[in-house]
Amino acid sequence: MKKIFFLTLFLFPIIVLSQSKNNTKTNKQSKEGSQIVKVEPVFGENHVYDYPKNANLLDSTPEYSEGAVKFDEDFNIAFNPSVTEDVKGKILIEFVIEKDGSLSHIKILRNVQQLGSEAVKTIQSLKKWKPATRNKKPVRTKYLVPIEIDIKANTPNEETGVTR
Repeated sequence: MKKIFFLTLFLFPIIVLSQSKNNTKTNKQSKEGSQIVKVEPVFGENHVYDYPKNANLLDSTPEYSEGAVKFDEDFNIAFNPSVTEDVKGKILIEFVIEKDGSLSHIKILRNVQQLGSEAVKTIQSLKKWKPATRNKKPVRTKYLVPIEIDIKANTPNEETGVTR
């Protein structure tokens, strides 16, 4: 019994070490003799890419037709909520930018005193977006817009504090 136990203790590490040495030789040989192949996932025609999570899969990212600064300006001009008390907070709106630049699947993820629905109406009324591209073709992209709200009650729209 002692001999079997001794042989097991002695032979087991030798077998394990010899297998790991063989594996490293095989790995070295395969690294030297092969090329690195980049495999990209294949998605269907109507797949929605999650931006910025899938930004590395896109050739270009989605953007407002005239840029982010113009989006902020257009949104501030069009966003005209009527509030009776001071409002401060962040609204999060998620939507899908379609291949033609239109918006769909609009959701309010975070609301501030029910101003999210007014923000959705405002975003829908703005110009189309430039869709993201993949392999030089427009693709559908999920996009998230955070809107910081700091509005004083009974203040003209030009003086409200709405930023992104």
